[in-house]
Amino acid sequence: MRASAATATFSLTLRAVDSRASFWLEPGGQLWVGRHPTNDVVIDGPAISRFHASIRWDADAERPVLCDANSANGTRVDGVRIRGQEPVVLHGGEELAFAGKRFEVDLVHEGVAAPALLTDDSSEVLLFSDHGPTLEGYVWNRESLLRKLLQLEDERRTGTFVFNDGEHEAQLTVCMGAIVSAVAGELRGTPAVRHLTTQARGYYSFSRSFEPVEAELELSLRELLTLEQDETRRMRRGGPEAEGVEAGPNGTLWSLKVDEVWSA
Repeated sequence: MRASAATATFSLTLRAVDSRASFWLEPGGQLWVGRHPTNDVVIDGPAISRFHASIRWDADAERPVLCDANSANGTRVDGVRIRGQEPVVLHGGEELAFAGKRFEVDLVHEGVAAPALLTDDSSEVLLFSDHGPTLEGYVWNRESLLRKLLQLEDERRTGTFVFNDGEHEAQLTVCMGAIVSAVAGELRGTPAVRHLTTQARGYYSFSRSFEPVEAELELSLRELLTLEQDETRRMRRGGPEAEGVEAGPNGTLWSLKVDEVWSA
């Protein structure tokens, strides 16, 4: 079964791979691609037809479609040449090639690129707009764990990160690099993320599939760590004025004792 990640409030962004030039399309619009100067996306070169292809998004359609205009040298989607004027639905994450000129497709919602197509297999969904690899391994210290987590943010990955120290498990749901959900024992949200960042050793894995959850966060781990550093410096200069705030592992600040985290 297939389900869209959002309604047709998405818009489409078409980005040239070599120049990073960008073009936008909203429902009800159309982009023409070709060599002729009247096209919306003008591509120079003898291999490009005057009117090579078009991307059309009908106002009542959930997703845009790509059509080749019987060009001489063809249009490809993820390396596969499309047939004649037969429309191909775009879901986001594809690479288009017009006679070898490559473009990347993103579907964007309220200015933020987001996964556009999910496949639903009962309790899990798989995001096809994330083309990165699955990850798994063992970390021996906190710094290694943080590097893994920051890598997901920097690469704008989407999926599920699971950490297990042999006794307990923490899980993060990540969307385009931002943490949107976190669970660690009884903790939820930001406290769960802060606890995870104090862990030293354990097994980790990251996959593009996740259980559907309602987004409760839109959190940058890098920003959270920066804030944590500022709080630590403030504590060392005389401590926070608020009562009940304690210094946690590695000098971080906590409003909850670490031994209470895994009380579930």
